[in-house]
Amino acid sequence: MDFLVITDFDSHIRSEDLDKIVNSDLTILDDAELFAIERIKSEIESRFDVAVMFAATGLDRPNMVVNFAVRMVLYEIYSRINPRNIPDLIQIRYDDALETLARINNQELNPSSFPLLLDADGESKNFQVIKSQTKQNYRY
Repeated sequence: MDFLVITDFDSHIRSEDLDKIVNSDLTILDDAELFAIERIKSEIESRFDVAVMFAATGLDRPNMVVNFAVRMVLYEIYSRINPRNIPDLIQIRYDDALETLARINNQELNPSSFPLLLDADGESKNFQVIKSQTKQNYRY
């Protein structure tokens, strides 16, 4: 695993259970991690510098991204075993991660630990989303 380390899973699943699920085959974790990273990149690469984000190691990694990646890896591992019998908590955490990533992409959430995408001048490439209130109808 390049971005995640095995101790990142400790807060989500016991190491004995993880070994049992993957049959002590770390290539399963590697494949699931690649899927999770690609999914996260596809959601937020338009606003954030994902190359810098995923090149970070140790404590320099954004905790939110590590948490999302672990959730997605566990979901992929469980779905590999039996897609119809994924534990509810794993499913809820996976759905929450996807929803939060979508909200980050839509600029509803702005994590401060994510490196912004910069142009050649060093300026932020982020664009301002201008929204208006919904039209109200006072006629009866």
